Parts: sequence; C-alpha cells; structure tokens
Amino acid sequence: MNNDIVKFIDSRKFSRFDTNLVILGVFLITFTGYAAPAYGSIIPMLFKEWADLNWDQLGYVGSLSEFGSLFGALVCSVISRRFGIKRVLITTVMIFCIGTFSQAFAPTINIFAILRFIAGFGFGGVIPLVLSLLSEYSPKTSKSKSVATALCGNQFGAIIASFVAIYVTTQFGQWRPVFWLGFIPVLLLPYIIKTMPESALFMLKNKDVEGLKRVLSRIDANYASSINI
Repeated sequence: MNNDIVKFIDSRKFSRFDTNLVILGVFLITFTGYAAPAYGSIIPMLFKEWADLNWDQLGYVGSLSEFGSLFGALVCSVISRRFGIKRVLITTVMIFCIGTFSQAFAPTINIFAILRFIAGFGFGGVIPLVLSLLSEYSPKTSKSKSVATALCGNQFGAIIASFVAIYVTTQFGQWRPVFWLGFIPVLLLPYIIKTMPESALFMLKNKDVEGLKRVLSRIDANYASSINI
C-alpha cells in the first residue's frame, strides 16, 4: 500500500469512521455466531419432527456447517483479492442470510443439511473479510482492540441464539422460527453497502483513485494535506 496512506491511517486518532466500522463488524459477526448455537438448541425439536433421525445424522448435519465455514473462509479470502473485499463480503452476507433463513422451511433433514452448508459457507467468509477491513483501516493503536471487539460478536450471537431458541421452542413448540432472525442483515444491506468501505489496497491496485478519495474523505476531510495519491 502507498506509504503515505499507511502512515495516515496508522497515526490518526480513533474516529467516528472507526466506530461505525467496528459496530458494523460486531453486527455482522454476531449473526455468524448465532447459527451454530441455534442448531444445538433445537436438536430435541428435530427429533420430534423427523422421527427417523439418529445422533449420527445430527452430527453429520452439524459438521456440514463447520465444513462450509472452512470452505467459505478459504474461497472468499482468495477471490476478494480479485473482486474486492466489499463486494465479496456483501455476497457472503446474502449467502449466509438466505441459507440461514431457508432452514426454517426445510422439508427434510437432507435439505436442512445442505442449507446448513450454504449458511456455513457464508459466515465462514464474513469473519475474515470483516477482520481484514478492520485491520486495514483502524489506527495502529486501536487495531487489536477493533478486531477483538468485533470478534465479541461471536459470543453475542451465541447468547442471543440460546435465549431465542429457549423462548421460541417453549412458547410456540416450534424450532423453525429460530432461523427467521437470519434474514435481518439482508434488510440492512442498503446501510451496509453505504457504510462499508472497500479495501484501500484493492482500490490502489485497481487504480480506483476516486473511490479511494471518497473513503479517505470519510476518515478525515483534510486527508489531502497528508497524502499524495
């Protein structure tokens, strides 16, 4: 990356731009942390709905989500170099949300398992891309704090999933509504698209000077006095 840009980002103070980016990161990672605990909480209900289930099948279904997450992290990290972190991140959010929400309508355990894999692919891509942007844009003195704060979303998601699953299954005797919450990030996509910056490194590599200037002006309107692009 341009040395002037690195120095500018590293030396500045934590700003509203950073606060918004961290909050957005926590929000997105919270929903990735929601999926796995939600599944664990509804297992008794799955036995009631699909009487021929056994524990081996349920373990297989749970593993598919984790395998999808691993695959998503590897694939999205690679293709983001070509298409940009922002574009790939938005795509993975959509994949994750659609995969999670669709689990509520799965007619069979096999379809449910496939949707778990799809959702896993999505949230596997979300986490490394969010952390990459936070590492790139946070001031040097705040990088570790920003990343650590965003990762707390995993725990927030697990806590929310437990409470939602307990409430839904006890009050309504149904497991399917537990996955409805997975659609919430899609409703906020316009805000995510507006707030989430593209990688400065990607914009430099692709000579997107105007895009880079727009992001830098959001960080500091007087950036031009410190940077020669």
